[in-house]
Amino acid sequence: MGDMVTIHDDARSRLRRILGEMQTQVTASKAPEPLQAALTALVTELDLGVEPVLRACPKCGAMGVHNATLCGSCWAKLTPVA
Repeated sequence: MGDMVTIHDDARSRLRRILGEMQTQVTASKAPEPLQAALTALVTELDLGVEPVLRACPKCGAMGVHNATLCGSCWAKLTPVA
C-alpha cells in the first residue's frame, strides 16, 4: 500500500472539477484506450468522493457540512437540515 496524502477540501473541489473536465475531453476526443484507462486509474486512486453540500452557520457565517450538528468555527448547536 502507498502512503496516505492529505488533500484539503478546497484542493479536493479543484481536483474534482479538473478531473471532470479531463474525463469530458478524453471521452469527446475518443482518446486511445491506454489514456482512458490511466485517467480512470487516477480518479480511482485519488478517491475524492462527491462534492459535499455545505451551509453557512446562522450564528457566525462560517461554512460547514450541510448535516452538521455543531459549527466547526464557533461551536454553536445547529439544527439538522432535511
